[in-house]
Amino acid sequence: MKDEKSNRPENCEGLVPVQTDQLVWDLLWPRTRTNDNRMRQCQTTVVRGATYLSKVVNRLDTILGKEDTQNKPELEGILDDCMDSLALFGHANKEICLARRELMKPDVKGEYSHLFNKTQPFNKWLFGGDVSKTVKDIGECSKISNRLSVGNGYSQFRGGFRGGWRSSWNRRRGRGRGGRGRGSASRSIDKSESKKLPLDSQQQVQELDVVSINTNDFQAGRLKLFVNEWRKLTSDKYILDAVQHCYIEFTDNRPPIQNKMSIRNSKFNLKEEKIVDIEIEKLLKMNVIQEVESEINEFISPIFVRPKKNGEYRMILNLKELNKHIEYQHFKMDSFESALNLIKENAYMSSVDLRHAYYSINIAEQHRKFLRFVWKEKYFQYSCLPNGIAMAPRLFTKIMKVVYASLRKMGYVNVGYIDDSLLLGDTELECKNNVTETVNMVSSLGFIVHKDKSVFTPKKCIKFLGFYIDSETMIVTLPVEKQDTIAKECKQLQSKNKCKIREVARVLGILISSLPAVEFGKLYYRKIEREKIKALKLAMGDF
Repeated sequence: MKDEKSNRPENCEGLVPVQTDQLVWDLLWPRTRTNDNRMRQCQTTVVRGATYLSKVVNRLDTILGKEDTQNKPELEGILDDCMDSLALFGHANKEICLARRELMKPDVKGEYSHLFNKTQPFNKWLFGGDVSKTVKDIGECSKISNRLSVGNGYSQFRGGFRGGWRSSWNRRRGRGRGGRGRGSASRSIDKSESKKLPLDSQQQVQELDVVSINTNDFQAGRLKLFVNEWRKLTSDKYILDAVQHCYIEFTDNRPPIQNKMSIRNSKFNLKEEKIVDIEIEKLLKMNVIQEVESEINEFISPIFVRPKKNGEYRMILNLKELNKHIEYQHFKMDSFESALNLIKENAYMSSVDLRHAYYSINIAEQHRKFLRFVWKEKYFQYSCLPNGIAMAPRLFTKIMKVVYASLRKMGYVNVGYIDDSLLLGDTELECKNNVTETVNMVSSLGFIVHKDKSVFTPKKCIKFLGFYIDSETMIVTLPVEKQDTIAKECKQLQSKNKCKIREVARVLGILISSLPAVEFGKLYYRKIEREKIKALKLAMGDF
């Protein structure tokens, strides 16, 4: 039965539940419709609350209109509060409308992204009630802009990819491709499948003017030598200070005090000892570390070694204890989905990777004593930003944002993740120009481009952040070696009657990291996740 109390006043036309225009509703996927219905129910509750409040306002206004009304000043104050509350309800209603539109955006072609602008009005219909006319107007504007466009610039890419890893990429090419039903990648792409450019185009790109620096001559903290170039890009004091002499951001600016009795290195066998000796020698040559004498108030961290993908080993400073004293600051960084949202069908892609990126940032002399370790009774300290320090990702992301923003102002499309970047272009030439400008800029700022890991030749299929992106088929795929790793780890886990929580967590981490390329992957790891949570509760959180 309908609640008569919630009927809106006749002069409040905006207090109505907002429905989705039928033309848009017909385009939505079932999952989007379900989520929209939930948000609409929440919005209806907000509208009903505003309706009740509007009636209170109306009654207060009537009472205040009578001459014999007592306590008028107090009632007027209540009326003002009610009006403010009503305004907040209206704002909440608008925000929910915008959120509902954003939810639907991946299901609609990128060229009609103007439908989702904040300036697009809504009434009892989410898109204003006349979607067909709006779409027609957008189409006419697109035709005109295409005639005027010179074929370069960020605006052409905006909204081009609809919905990250979600199935909207595959929708363009038809559904139901091999292996989709079990949550596997829709198509396996090997390195050999990368789309090849004509030979002459490859030769042109290979002529790219990459600054040639012998990496054996790399010197840590080299960005400080290029501070004048940084000043041309930014006046941000934080960035310029970090480039010259980076300070560790301790909580409340209080450096840690350490109990040295608790310091212990991992136990090394003869092979590992030899690896550490070689790594220390390398780092000393690059001035990444310095041999020093022990002093008061220093902070010693243990070291350990881990194998790299190329068969080499990396010596790592375990900064777990030091990180407890470093202030955590929330920050935003580009993700894999950020990259997918920029990619248009048949776009050309390249990537630029930076070598020894963290080591390029100089640590202030006063704070180097907190980055020390001991090896064979000798003391060493890092002179530059080490891997594993809690502040490094945020600091480096903030520094690189200046670089990427400057390139975007020039009309180039890019997305960066720590020391790796994806560069895009509508045409091969646009992408090539993007690569040239990016390489020239990062080199002029003191970074060294990693030629082996970078992809200078524009391609339509590229490996980025561990996934293959194909702009022709619009599919994201796991590399074969990663698929094999997942299968191997899962089989090992299944073969055990009992296993440690840490082992389960590690396999879960591998599964979750593959989700951008596995559409229904979330359906298959939830059960293991629940079992892990139960085990953690029983173990009182002890791994």
